[in-house]
Amino acid sequence: MRKIILSQGQFKHLIKVIKEQEEGEYYKISPQELLNMLELGSYSSALLKPKFFEGKKLYVTGNLNLSGKPIKTLGNIAYIDGNLDIRDTNISSVEGVQVKGYISDSGSPVETKRIRQEDLKKLAGAESRREDGDWDLANPNIDEEGLAANALFDHLVSEDKLDEMDNETKELLNTKIEQLEELKSAYNPTEEDSQDYIYDEMSDLEDEIEELQENYADVYYIIPTGYQPYNKVYAFEVIGLRNQEYMVGTYDDMYEAAIEKTEQLLDDVGLDGLSQSLIESNIDEDSIREYIEEFYDNDIRESPESHFRQDDYELTDEQEERKEQLENQISDLKEQLENTQEEDEINDLEQQIDELQDEFDSIEPDDEPTEEMIEEKVSNLVRRAMKDPVNWLRGMDMEDSIKYYVNVRGVAEDIVDSDGIGTISSYDGSYDDVYITGPNNTRYNFVVVRTN
Repeated sequence: MRKIILSQGQFKHLIKVIKEQEEGEYYKISPQELLNMLELGSYSSALLKPKFFEGKKLYVTGNLNLSGKPIKTLGNIAYIDGNLDIRDTNISSVEGVQVKGYISDSGSPVETKRIRQEDLKKLAGAESRREDGDWDLANPNIDEEGLAANALFDHLVSEDKLDEMDNETKELLNTKIEQLEELKSAYNPTEEDSQDYIYDEMSDLEDEIEELQENYADVYYIIPTGYQPYNKVYAFEVIGLRNQEYMVGTYDDMYEAAIEKTEQLLDDVGLDGLSQSLIESNIDEDSIREYIEEFYDNDIRESPESHFRQDDYELTDEQEERKEQLENQISDLKEQLENTQEEDEINDLEQQIDELQDEFDSIEPDDEPTEEMIEEKVSNLVRRAMKDPVNWLRGMDMEDSIKYYVNVRGVAEDIVDSDGIGTISSYDGSYDDVYITGPNNTRYNFVVVRTN
C-alpha cells in the first residue's frame, strides 16, 4: 500500500474534520470537506478506511461529485444525502452505499458491471427459450417472433456485428455464468478483507463472460423488448450491442408499418412542405364530394333565383288538371256561342268565356323549386365540379382548404413507395431484406430495420 505523506497543516486539518464528527452513529461530513480531505491525501483509498473514524461510517450531507477524480473506492461512505456522480472514475462498486438521489456512473467500472449484470439477467431470462429450443429453426412449433429473431441474427452476423457461437463455447459460457451466480450468493460486501478474494474471482469471471459475450453469440442473444410498435412487427435488443434496437417483420407487415408511421408523422406535422402534385394526386373525393353537395344544397335553397330561370318551374299536377278543365269548359262555351243568335245569350257566353280565360291565364308555376328540382340541380353541379375538384376549390377561393380533403393514407403510401420501407427507421433510413428457411423448408422474407 502506498504511504500517505501529509504536511503538519494538512494533518491538523484532517484530525479537526474527524474530531468534529465523533458524536452519533455516523461521521457527518459535507461534500466539500470530504473532497478537501481526499485531495489532501491524493485520493488514497486508505483515507476512507473505518479505522480513521473509530469504526464509524461516513454520512455525506449533500451531493457528492467525484467525476473525473483519481479515486478507486467509496470505502467507508455509508450514506449520501443527495446525488452521487462517479462518472469517469475508477470506482468499481457502490454496494453498501445508500444514495438518496440518483447515481451518475457513465465511464466507470460501475457502469460496466451494471451493464454486464443487466445483460446476464437478460441472458438468464432467455435461457428457458434456449433450453426448450423455442427459436431453433428446426422446431416445427417456432412462432413468428422466433422466425423474426433468426432473421435479425442472420443480419447481424452478415454485418459482422455478431460472431455465431458454437456449441462448445455455449457450454463454456453457461458454466461460467453458473460459477458467477454461486460466488455472488457467497459474497458479503460488509466483510472487507476476508471477502476480497471472492470479489476478485467475481471480477475475473465477469471479464471472461463479457469477452465471450462480445465475441460469440447465438439467436438467443436476441432479446424481445417487450412491446410491439406495430401489428406483427417485433422489437428486439441484442446482448453485446449496447443501445441498439431493431424492428423485424415480414415485408408486407413492415410495409404496412412504414405507412402507419408516415401517417402518424403527417398527422403530427401536417401537410405543409409536401409537393402540390403529391397532395392533389391524393384528394379524398368522397369527403370533397360531400362538402360540394352540402354547399350547393344550401346555396340553392337560400338563393333559388341564382340557379333557376322562370321557365325551369313547372305546374303541379293539380294546376295541370285545372287548366285542362278550363280548356274544356271554354271550348264548350265557344261551341254554344257559335250556335246561338240571341243577343243576351251571346253576351252572357262571352262573359263566361272571358272569366274562364282569365283564370286559365292566371295559373302559373310556383316560384319555389321542388325537392326533385333541387336534387337534380345539385347532382348536375356536383358532377361538373368533381371533374376537377381541386380547380373548383381554387375557383371558390378555397385553395388553403385543399389539405383538409386529402387522403393522408394515400400520401403516406406514395411516400413509402418512393422512399422505401426504410422510412420506418429512426436511425439511418436503411433496411435489409433477409430470407430464412424455417420448418418444412418454408422460406420467409423478413425486413430488418435498426431504430436507434
